[in-house]
Amino acid sequence: MTETRGRALLISNEYKLPNGSYRKGSEHDYRNMRDLLVKLGFVVVGGHQNYTAKEMVEAIHRETQLVDETGESVYKNLGVFVLMITSHGTEGCVAGVDGKLVKLSDISKMVSARNFPAMLGKPKLLVIQACAGSSREMLLDTTDSVPSISELSAAAPEPLPPTSDLEVTSSAPREGDLYQTGSDVIQLFYMK
Repeated sequence: MTETRGRALLISNEYKLPNGSYRKGSEHDYRNMRDLLVKLGFVVVGGHQNYTAKEMVEAIHRETQLVDETGESVYKNLGVFVLMITSHGTEGCVAGVDGKLVKLSDISKMVSARNFPAMLGKPKLLVIQACAGSSREMLLDTTDSVPSISELSAAAPEPLPPTSDLEVTSSAPREGDLYQTGSDVIQLFYMK
């Protein structure tokens, strides 16, 4: 059996667009990333479901603040955190199924050393597949109703630069689309 290396939160949105089409490939991406991460020794949480922008923020916050029965962070003895989000989006943002946007910079802040101290100095990998597609009318430019980082996190001194242990891999083509087989950025991780 593989030793537990870390935890991975997978957020995968596949939902109907106003024109009646579905965001294709997200189930394939989710399944392949889940299987790969399990083989690599990760505990995988989250799922292939439809998250609103607020639910995405809450899921990330909940995972980064998760404690065990003793009150210690579950990440205390783990080495890596992975966050994968597949959804629609615009440049620099991912969209919830409600069409509201979450800024990638806010997501990065949520997993920074300040807001995720149990992972201080440990690698954190964010894999974002936010395809804008040609249906931008479904995306609302309203991040006001999504909880801000300050609402979710207590301020603390920043012991390291906020992104010193953070790697972000993102694919957000301006007029791209996901395909039945999944997205190119996700396929890089599970190609055989």
